[in-house]
Amino acid sequence: DQEIKVQETQKLLERGQIEESTSPWSSPIVLVKKKDKTMRFCIDYRQLNAITIKNAFPLSRIEDIFDQLSDAIYYTKFDFKSGYFQVPLSKEDRAKTAFSTRDSHYQFTVLPQGITNGPATFQRLINHILGPAGWKYALAYIDDVIIYSKTFEEHLSHLNEICGILKSARFRLNAEKCEIARTQTDYLGHQIINGEIRPSSYNVSGLLNTRVPQTPDEACKFVKAAEYYRNFIPNFSQIAEPLRKFVPTTSTQQKKGKKQRLH
Repeated sequence: DQEIKVQETQKLLERGQIEESTSPWSSPIVLVKKKDKTMRFCIDYRQLNAITIKNAFPLSRIEDIFDQLSDAIYYTKFDFKSGYFQVPLSKEDRAKTAFSTRDSHYQFTVLPQGITNGPATFQRLINHILGPAGWKYALAYIDDVIIYSKTFEEHLSHLNEICGILKSARFRLNAEKCEIARTQTDYLGHQIINGEIRPSSYNVSGLLNTRVPQTPDEACKFVKAAEYYRNFIPNFSQIAEPLRKFVPTTSTQQKKGKKQRLH
């Protein structure tokens, strides 16, 4: 584990995404196992987040996004190459992002994953960059950008304009993960086919194969996951009501819920 931490830290340092620090702050490094069994290098910012004044800038509402997308036929999805890391961090805030390895102390020079105001910061930035195109033929939910058009000719024009905007803003894309001029695509857990919006079959399968909740914590997670698709489930509130009474509403109840069992 120590070797992974050293290697990942060295990569960040070489890319200029972190710098040596004398900050009094320090958040712990955690290694999270990914689906392919490799480890993801992360910083646990929970203590920092707990005392951070929250940025109230709104994220785009999922319902509003799909209302817009349902009138289109052609879609292009952009995938940013480490999107957060393309956002410079102000010098006065860098010290708060500090972390330590076994033999050194660093802080981020770019927006790190895991800080509570990261999503709002990125959303504000991308909304500003998209400008007048936003909500007309381009949308973003944090770093998930989609261009949408009714005709192929319109789409080429919209695509060219947004590419120019992102180039001017010096945003880099991950070409291998971008999808260009599709009539069918997956976006924010939904399938879009010729303007028709439906839940992702993969996510629905995951919900259907979930075991019956055994604890309040499991009930809470299941209800929240299912609630994402409530617009596709008639009478969702009534169906979910038996489980809702077990959903914890306070931090104390949440801690208890992980150990209690449903009866």
